[in-house]
Amino acid sequence: MEDEQHDENTFEKKELYEAIKRLKKKGKKCYQFITKAGTGLIEAVFQFFLRIWKEEWAPSDWECTTLIQIFKGKGLPEKLENNRFIHTKVWMPKLFESIVVARMKPKVNINMSKYQIGGSEGHRPQEHIFVIKSVISLFSLLGIDLIATLIDISKFFDKENLRDGMDAVYRSNITDKIYRLWFLMNKKTRLRVKTG
Repeated sequence: MEDEQHDENTFEKKELYEAIKRLKKKGKKCYQFITKAGTGLIEAVFQFFLRIWKEEWAPSDWECTTLIQIFKGKGLPEKLENNRFIHTKVWMPKLFESIVVARMKPKVNINMSKYQIGGSEGHRPQEHIFVIKSVISLFSLLGIDLIATLIDISKFFDKENLRDGMDAVYRSNITDKIYRLWFLMNKKTRLRVKTG
């Protein structure tokens, strides 16, 4: 489906079914009500998504995401760096977002730097570790000094802003409706933090 060309202004039911299929692959019980839903519920969700697609409007409760703090299991739990956060959203905006992302993905993949393998199909984070260790070994073998800088990417995401993200989307040749829908899904995000 991701290789197909779509008219940006149309939204097809098969895209909803593909998104539900992606949820099924996750195997989480919390999605069973939609992954095992009958045609009546699927049709109602489709009609609702179709309205959002056409009008470029979304309910205000879609703006809210909850961050849940989880202790990593080492160090003191009181220290923030020893905790990580997971983002939770209600199923409906998450499902709609996955449809928009599926539309964006082919252009993003084509325009992505060959050095950007994070989140890229066919690649794993371990590849970065292999490259870093290989470079360190090579420089050590050659007797050349090396200064390596590592960046905590989780800190980066705390600082990333929507304008920069939308600029990257635009530079990937994602414009018009898909660009506006992605902006719609992210422009007024409100965060709640749930702690232990």
